[in-house]
Amino acid sequence: MSENISDHELNQKSAKVFFAFTAGFFVFILYASLLPFSITSDPVDTSIAGFINTLRFSHVGEEQGQWIAHVIFNILLTFSACLYCVCKKNTKAFILMILAIVALGFLIEFLQMFMGARGTSMADIFANLGGIFIGICLCAIFGNFTIKAVKHIIKYNMLPIKFVKRIYLAFVIVIILFPFDFFMNAAQLQEAFLLKGVPLFEADRGQGIGFISLISSVLLLFPLGVLYRMAKKKRSGGNKQLIVGGSVFLLLLEIVQFFEVSGQSSLLSFICKLIGFCLGLYVGRHLSLPFLFNIMIRLKLLFLLMLPIFLWIVLKIKGLSIGQVSTIPEISNVIGNMSLLPFNYYIEVGSAEALLSFMLNFIIYIPFGIYLAIHKISKNGYENFSFLFLMVLGVTFAFLIEGSVLFWGLKRPDVTNILIASVALPIGYYFVMMAQKAICQNKVI
Repeated sequence: MSENISDHELNQKSAKVFFAFTAGFFVFILYASLLPFSITSDPVDTSIAGFINTLRFSHVGEEQGQWIAHVIFNILLTFSACLYCVCKKNTKAFILMILAIVALGFLIEFLQMFMGARGTSMADIFANLGGIFIGICLCAIFGNFTIKAVKHIIKYNMLPIKFVKRIYLAFVIVIILFPFDFFMNAAQLQEAFLLKGVPLFEADRGQGIGFISLISSVLLLFPLGVLYRMAKKKRSGGNKQLIVGGSVFLLLLEIVQFFEVSGQSSLLSFICKLIGFCLGLYVGRHLSLPFLFNIMIRLKLLFLLMLPIFLWIVLKIKGLSIGQVSTIPEISNVIGNMSLLPFNYYIEVGSAEALLSFMLNFIIYIPFGIYLAIHKISKNGYENFSFLFLMVLGVTFAFLIEGSVLFWGLKRPDVTNILIASVALPIGYYFVMMAQKAICQNKVI
């Protein structure tokens, strides 16, 4: 993009970006809400009165792991829609958009009465309205920051490190606290203390945290430490202030996990997160991006030779078994038990396993995007691939990997892994390309 673009054009382009995100979230919500797309031949009373009665006699407090998805997706839809209206500077459009999102929530709940294995409840209605309210609040708090970030990307095709730092911080909070299934009342909190014990020293419930999960905690916080150190104006000097602030922040996150139904707070997990953050601070203090890029380009061929080994390790972790010969009936049975509902697995296993699975899939697909960017830079190519092309490439890799562990291992494919791949590969690619452009323009701190 040209750096000479006018403010009006910048607003228009930003509005198009947020409109595209809003439309994408809208389609995604329809897809996730109306699964399994099976219209029942003997529906319940689907009149308006019947719909109201169904809501009246539903229980608000049940299925916490189910309604949390309503909150999250309505937050994302409302947040992107509000940003679109802010860019358009149209108050009337903002009011109409919010009313339309509220109406959409009620419409989906009504349509679910026609769907086999689906239903409606007052909990879902409250979750939709709560998500809309939170989305509006987040727009008021983080709206200007988000719009500035998008405009900076459009104008300069890169992000300042302070923006990357805040975005990754939000990413860390979401990953650690997912799926946000908090205890909601005093009785549940009392039960939590009886079953779990106290935060950071929970009773043994037969849920070992696991070595790989602890390593994932270190890897998750390492980039945050690097970004915070590189964003610090004075690269010289101690890390004491950053370490103290990071320790308090991570301790609070670990304690908050205790108040999740599926959460598990642990002193060992907190220590591993703190180690990852401190290692990142140390590396960030001595890291030189130009030197790092030069090394990566020189070792491009070595990375390519290591790719088969990397793929083999990934497939083995996911459950590949070459010696296991699967029959067509066995494969059909696994596919028949597969859920097309996004993030269903994450809700089933709880926050600790969700963190591990999420991190693993990002670690799998981000390197593909990084290598693609390094290859393009080494060929002196500065015209970026389109986001759509990179998404399709990520989905293709995910299909190949999920299909491999299905045919040689009978592991159930997960649509969430495919969604992560469609995002992770472009993130790896664009992060490297933006960093390279910043280096060329001498804008790296």
